[in-house]
Amino acid sequence: MIYDSYLRYRCKPTVDIKDKYLFRLIISALYIVNKSSEYFSKNKPDALFTSYTAYLHHGVPVRIALSLDIPVYSFGAREIYFNKVDLAFPFHLKDFSKYGEDLLNISKDHLNILNTQSKKLLEFRLSGGKDSATYYMKNCSFSSDIDKSTFFSNISKHRVVIFTHDFYDSPHVRRWLLFEDFYEWLIFILKSANYLNEYFVKLHPNSSIETINIIKDILVEFPMVKLIPLNLSTTKLINEGFDLAITNHGTVGHELPIFNIPVLCSGDNPHITFNFCYTAKSREEFKYLIQHPLKVRNKINWENIKYDIYSFYSLHNLYCKNQNISKSDLDFINKYRSIEIEKEWNNFVLNYKEESLLINKITSKCLLYFETD
Repeated sequence: MIYDSYLRYRCKPTVDIKDKYLFRLIISALYIVNKSSEYFSKNKPDALFTSYTAYLHHGVPVRIALSLDIPVYSFGAREIYFNKVDLAFPFHLKDFSKYGEDLLNISKDHLNILNTQSKKLLEFRLSGGKDSATYYMKNCSFSSDIDKSTFFSNISKHRVVIFTHDFYDSPHVRRWLLFEDFYEWLIFILKSANYLNEYFVKLHPNSSIETINIIKDILVEFPMVKLIPLNLSTTKLINEGFDLAITNHGTVGHELPIFNIPVLCSGDNPHITFNFCYTAKSREEFKYLIQHPLKVRNKINWENIKYDIYSFYSLHNLYCKNQNISKSDLDFINKYRSIEIEKEWNNFVLNYKEESLLINKITSKCLLYFETD
């Protein structure tokens, strides 16, 4: 949490261990730990409502509350707007670590119904639309390929596309990562690359200007790596063909295998319980697969891959099992809802309509803001 707060609020792509601002954050962390412990022990609140569980100002009170058996509810993730957080998975994200277990518990008929909807939504995304899971994107990654010019030039080398992440977005919001931040991650890939292959960098559509400028500066030192123009769609790259995609946790993990393109991940990610993409277990393995891109294909289960991808999409974006939320939890929450949103709230907790335009009103009126000054 100290690390992620540094990246976000110092606006640096990686931590400078000698920076005095880092020292200030460490002092702040200790202060928030002490004040949170004191507050929760003294007042013993019934629950903590929060938007996120990341960064110091949200993350520390959340974890102190959980350690004292105080229920914590988060409302900040697009894939699960109403979430009961626990110490085993203390994040505001949907608990993807249990997707394998969920598949065993959901009926086949129910899964097939969800998969039919998932297929339609994912096909809509891959044809250039924004489905409910990617509404936050500034631009669609997939679009109609009307540009007939050729981007890839060398047909004799294997092509590897690196799908980058924003440097300032909290990297430690999942259980583990092979690198401390996405700046170190990109540098490692570029230094590890075997340039008998061709490597390309694809910017995330939501990348900040700061991230884009830093990546351009990095690539000055790696002139053999080509930066893909931001307005060039993933559809065009697929049509021209490439041999491997590298990401940490991106949606390409379940998008590109549909087009028979293997994807290599490097840390905990929503796809980790499935076999349609591969996650490296160590830096050594990651480096080897970066240098030998064709090896990743053999680590993926291509049999029934579309069915597995649709099942993932269903669990991640459509299915809700009341994630650790019992009827007593809902009854407790209902005690605190405001009368004016009673109808909207009941519809939300009963139906979990993730596309509801009422979400922002609900979360803003139910949020408990924890001040630490």
